[in-house]
Amino acid sequence: MKKKIIFIGPLSIPVTGNSIVNDTIVQRLAQNSSFQIKKINTSYPEFNEENGKFSLSKFLFYLNSNFQIYKQIDVQIVYISIGQTYLGILKNALPMLLAKLFRQKLIIHLHGNVLESNYTKATSFQKRIFRFFLKLPNKAIVLSSHLKHNLLPFLKEEDILVLPNFAEDAIIATKDEIEHKDYSQIKLLFLSNLMTEKGIFELLQALHLLQNKGIFISTELYGAIDKKIEIELRTAINSLGKHVTYKGIATKDKKKYALIHNNTFVLPSYNEGMPLAILEAMATGNLIIATRLPGLKDILTNGENSFLVKKKNAPEIAEILENINRNPEVYTDFYKKNYNQILENFTEKKFSERLFKIISEL
Repeated sequence: MKKKIIFIGPLSIPVTGNSIVNDTIVQRLAQNSSFQIKKINTSYPEFNEENGKFSLSKFLFYLNSNFQIYKQIDVQIVYISIGQTYLGILKNALPMLLAKLFRQKLIIHLHGNVLESNYTKATSFQKRIFRFFLKLPNKAIVLSSHLKHNLLPFLKEEDILVLPNFAEDAIIATKDEIEHKDYSQIKLLFLSNLMTEKGIFELLQALHLLQNKGIFISTELYGAIDKKIEIELRTAINSLGKHVTYKGIATKDKKKYALIHNNTFVLPSYNEGMPLAILEAMATGNLIIATRLPGLKDILTNGENSFLVKKKNAPEIAEILENINRNPEVYTDFYKKNYNQILENFTEKKFSERLFKIISEL
């Protein structure tokens, strides 16, 4: 007999790493004959940097999504892609309460690494809300064992399961594409939403420092720009001249081309779980420059397949880029290690197998 599941969380559009993973969860569960899947899409359609902040339009949007809660009545499993803020918890409060009322299995999936810090900074009343709701799930999913600490204030460690992210099949390069990839000179790529917290301004500052030394690195930037920083960001990009270009939002085909055409991927983000953007860059044979973050410990090792930097440290990024620029071909092993690691551990097939095992054992 099929297990009936309802998935509640943000789906595309807008396209984010979170929504891509959630789209895949829904799609893979729907394709599996053991499960029957329903969904409630909680994706707020407007892209901006102010995640977790209240607005009337957001309140009305999430209120409307709660009107779909009737879909939950006859399921056995409630699967929620949970928010990491106080308001993010509240927007899922109703389905979490109903899961307990209807004695349904409740599983939450945490996609990031800021829940614990948000809990620590919360008021006493907000902390009570966090504790009440985050003690309700039967199981929880995190992206890495290094991210379990986010849920340990609320759940037993044995109830916190690890489900790493993946690189989409359509993105993974063929061996022929890897063999013909150009590593003769550094070609830099930033492919993520262009937000302050993604470290975009630190990257641009690093490129400015290099240009002051007469080093000009070909750089392509892809992603949605938050309107609140658009003028400042475009001014910073334009000041770097023809070597740095903003290419817009990447469709799947454009994304694959950008990842194959370039060879060094940089994401100096302030905080992440296990970003799909980095896994995709690895899957297309890129060297990685990223921030030292707990969720990356499972995939990146400084000096072996990547260079890891401190948060908000443009000079360190500049120094690494200068070293790579001297002789990019020295780092060929980095590129190959990243590609092989994805094929071995971080494909959609591996993700689906781990997901099905988790759901089947609920």
